[in-house]
Amino acid sequence: MLNVSKRGVALIGLLVLLAGCNSTPKVKKQVVMAPKEAAMANVRTLGIASVNGRHGNGYRANDDNIRAKVSTFLAGVSAPGKPGFTLVDNQKMQAIIDHQRRTESSQYDSDTAIRLGKLTGADSLINFDYFISAVKDERYNKDYTDYDTCVKYKKDGKKCKEYKRRTESCTKRKISVELNPTVVDVTSGSILLAKTYTSNRVSKKCPSKGNTLATSEEMVTASFDEIFTKMRKDIYFYPLVLELKLIESDDSDMPKKAEMHLENAIEFVEQDMVDRACKQIQKAAATYSESPAIMYNMGICQDIKGNKDVAKGFFEKALEYKTYLDSSDKELVYSAIRRMEGKEDLDKHNEKQKTTLGSLFN
Repeated sequence: MLNVSKRGVALIGLLVLLAGCNSTPKVKKQVVMAPKEAAMANVRTLGIASVNGRHGNGYRANDDNIRAKVSTFLAGVSAPGKPGFTLVDNQKMQAIIDHQRRTESSQYDSDTAIRLGKLTGADSLINFDYFISAVKDERYNKDYTDYDTCVKYKKDGKKCKEYKRRTESCTKRKISVELNPTVVDVTSGSILLAKTYTSNRVSKKCPSKGNTLATSEEMVTASFDEIFTKMRKDIYFYPLVLELKLIESDDSDMPKKAEMHLENAIEFVEQDMVDRACKQIQKAAATYSESPAIMYNMGICQDIKGNKDVAKGFFEKALEYKTYLDSSDKELVYSAIRRMEGKEDLDKHNEKQKTTLGSLFN
């Protein structure tokens, strides 16, 4: 395992090409990030203790509907090399809660949560409070171009120069959803997570578009999907693909042979042949060791193999010759060292690289 962040990021993947001929060559490295809410990292067996909420007019739901949504979400949470949560069966959980309330004649509180956890075998319990607003439809006017009605033609009298502008009455439908999960540790009774997640959805309908308004059920489902996406990184380990740029050249007195190996390496990366690229970089390093580009690229090769300490050594060696680098390449070296020391926010690292990661988790 390779730790590359304060929360213990684990190296789990290899690398693939992400480079075009006209862009700086890059490689990808997949890592598993610890939950953003650090206290959630040790949660393994989770029981849904309660789901309570209210909703406005226009949406027919009950707590069982929402419980099904959150249960499906939690059951699908996982990460490479991680099993995901073990969920206590909902029926079993509810039966124990009902029994506790009948026998103790008490309200559900944190002390009860601890007892429930011990009875169900859960190490943590989660409570959900939610609010679904009333569905609100608003009318508004919108100008649009009627491409079927020409009001001015060009000189040839055939092609239209100006189309008629019209105003139509449209409908805007709004709905808001708020979800407040609270996770309690069964052993200590301490709160591991207490956050508020919100989603505001809008659906529009205009006659000229020929579209229809989304139903309240569709909008609520979309709202919960949005909330779960926000919540996902907070509660469990999640995969992240790091984009690591290579340095193509520098201003050092690199001999022709070393330069040739480095050029070959870049070409191999662009052909998705990273193993061969690293072999070429090794040959370049054996020929010339005073090139910051070669030293940095050697560090990248060690980084993707999981050799953190060796990688850091090469990055620091590159830093010794930083005067041969331009400002952007110097920042690559500084960034690499910060990553090795766990001082770099890896999500922000990818933002700086202007990366498109796509959907990496459910």
